[in-house]
Amino acid sequence: MTVKIVVAGDVNVDWYYWPRPSYSIREDTNWKLYEGIDTNPQPGGAIILAEWLKDILQIETEKSPYSLASPSCEDLVRKNLSEVLHTNVYLDLFPSVPSTDTKEEARVYRVKNYLGHISSANKMNYPAFLEIINDQPDADVVIIYDAGSGLRFEEGIWPEALKGGRKPVVIYNMYPPLFKGDLWDQVLRYHKDKLILILNADDLRKTGTNISRSVSWEKSAVEFLWEVNNNEDFAEIKELNNVITRFKYEGAIHYRGKAERSKLYFDPVSVEGEFWNSRRLGDMRATNLVFVANLSSCLISKLNEKKNEYQENKSPRENKSPRENKSSQEERHQTSIESAIREGLEEGIREGLIKSRESLIYGYGDSSGKPDFLKCTHPDITRSTGESCVSDQENLSQDRPSRNESFQKRSLRNKPLKSPAGYIADTLLPLNEDIVERSGKDKTDAHFWTILKEKTKEESGKISGEMDSTYLEKLAFTIVKKGLPSIRDFPVGRFGKLVTVDRAEIESFRSIKNVMEEYINSEENLKPLSIAVFGAPGSGKSFGITQVAKSIDSEKIEKVAFNISQFISTKDLTNAFHRVRDISLKGKIPLVFFDEFDSKLENEELGWIKYFLVPMQDGEFLDFETMHPIGRSIFVFAGSTYNRLKDFYEFCSYSNIQSKSYPGMDSGRKVSNKCPDFLSRLRGYVDILGLNRANEKDETYIIRRAIQLRSLIEENAPKIIIKNNARVSCGILNALINVPEYMHGVRSMQAIVEMSILHEKNSWETAYLPPEDQLELHIKSIDEFYKLLAEKKQSCADIK
Repeated sequence: MTVKIVVAGDVNVDWYYWPRPSYSIREDTNWKLYEGIDTNPQPGGAIILAEWLKDILQIETEKSPYSLASPSCEDLVRKNLSEVLHTNVYLDLFPSVPSTDTKEEARVYRVKNYLGHISSANKMNYPAFLEIINDQPDADVVIIYDAGSGLRFEEGIWPEALKGGRKPVVIYNMYPPLFKGDLWDQVLRYHKDKLILILNADDLRKTGTNISRSVSWEKSAVEFLWEVNNNEDFAEIKELNNVITRFKYEGAIHYRGKAERSKLYFDPVSVEGEFWNSRRLGDMRATNLVFVANLSSCLISKLNEKKNEYQENKSPRENKSPRENKSSQEERHQTSIESAIREGLEEGIREGLIKSRESLIYGYGDSSGKPDFLKCTHPDITRSTGESCVSDQENLSQDRPSRNESFQKRSLRNKPLKSPAGYIADTLLPLNEDIVERSGKDKTDAHFWTILKEKTKEESGKISGEMDSTYLEKLAFTIVKKGLPSIRDFPVGRFGKLVTVDRAEIESFRSIKNVMEEYINSEENLKPLSIAVFGAPGSGKSFGITQVAKSIDSEKIEKVAFNISQFISTKDLTNAFHRVRDISLKGKIPLVFFDEFDSKLENEELGWIKYFLVPMQDGEFLDFETMHPIGRSIFVFAGSTYNRLKDFYEFCSYSNIQSKSYPGMDSGRKVSNKCPDFLSRLRGYVDILGLNRANEKDETYIIRRAIQLRSLIEENAPKIIIKNNARVSCGILNALINVPEYMHGVRSMQAIVEMSILHEKNSWETAYLPPEDQLELHIKSIDEFYKLLAEKKQSCADIK
């Protein structure tokens, strides 16, 4: 049986321009002696979507189980502005990612600028529309590309399958203005049950929706669900069973209705906007349609598969007595369609993300020739019929054909090689009724949902919100033994050499990174950026912030540190500002650490902070009655007394200090009254959790320890790592991961590794540990440590 497909939607012609070098001086044609611009018009919108689907599903091959109707692309590029919308796109050569060329300077054509639409002379709102050729009223699938260019108001050119009594599966890709137009009303009224709506998160944000960007997957997902369930503007989509919301190239949320848990698909090592740096690497046109084409093809393949299964499983009685069994047949047919939609979307969302990322990587071809548009298709974003929709999500194979090979040699039907686009994980989201409040809850709250917690529940088969300690412990052992890359299904925050899997830390560091990145990339703000960092001694405050800053621009940042507790007078602080100013004058951005900024000055607690106020606010400091500009710089205030901003805030709160009501406050203590002014000048903060358990609800501290221990082994004892497997005895692992408390945080764990006799050793055994009296310097409960050392943990022994 044939699966009938109709593609409809807004159509445009994309005019691509790219720089043309001058030819040889021996050319006999004058214009070839000069540099210029080459151009090539290409069909876009619903046309390119239809062409990609034909190619992916091999619709025009013999014995294809599919048929497809769409607007004709014949002579499309010759149509004028009154007939079709035209856009301008400027291409240039950008770095190859990853380089498949032996040359160091491999370059790939990608989009440099979108130059916008070309307006027609009569300034009409919408161009004329193209009719669907060989439209199919009995279509099984209708795919709509609604770019807001007029199709939604022209009923005469809508697919016939949307107008009659037939109920096809409708894949509706919508762009602003959202949820408006006659076409949307028609689909919502008559095709709601089989509707699959595809949106972009940025388009939702333009409506005023408060969904965070580039902080954490958990935060974005929970805020999305809250908006869907509480925002009146989303009342219509709240009732739908399949809403796909893309978060650029890094993830997507599949909202599955009020009664079922939604699903998040995400890149574990990148949040929204991190996978691709379009400023440095360029962009690609129509990556959204790459996503839609591959998602649709997976769903259509599943529909065909279920359709065949349904026909094969029909009983003889049903074939002989169709009227008597009509109700039963219809029920089973409906069930098979629902199953196809569910399975097709599960595979298709992942496939769409991977293929849209690949289109960015491969671009329009390399610098050896002109941009390669391949007759409306792009071979690297398609796959072969009969293959699984889900690509091999491993690293790029080294024998991938180069882009300048002929199209015939790079047949679309060849078996796909490993993808360079990374890995897409997935997880179930909280139930809709559990999204009671926004996600800005206290990080220690039991309802502070994390993917790590969700995955732990899935693996351990638990229903409650508590994590399974045994599973977490095995996960920690695996990280030390195999390295963090062996754990792929959890979000990982990577900032240079800093790695964390804790949601609270990821959100804090990413928030700080976003603020820093905005400041570093903006030349207008000449005043310092001020942030604060809190944590226990040895928790890695300086290391963490430094890695975040250098992950943004290591060439532009220069670190300088001052310990305020060592300052004798304000003259020391003035000299420090002069050093900062000197770095700024060299064209660098100083990353200035004011360690122990909360030290006393002349018996006044927090006495130093009043001398930071003017530099923080005005970017100037006073020396010999002259104000000196500091220049662009980042101030980092690292506390020594308080482990959290909340503790610091409560202590220096104006009302608490004035009333002396703070617990333990001596009425005779002298405390600075400039705390509120200091706090008002901060533009961000981070609470570093460290290696010790923050509180009884902190369940991921052993994961933090595992990551840190693996890093220390790689740095100090690389010879015990053989084929990426750290040869550490299970007793040592158990003790170092589960010991009650490290006396000096990271510094204590580092000391234990460094004091162990591991030079020239290929494993770490109990006999190589430091003596007991040396260990007592760094471990609070030495008896408990040795008890853990003697335990035989099967969860560790099982890791090979």
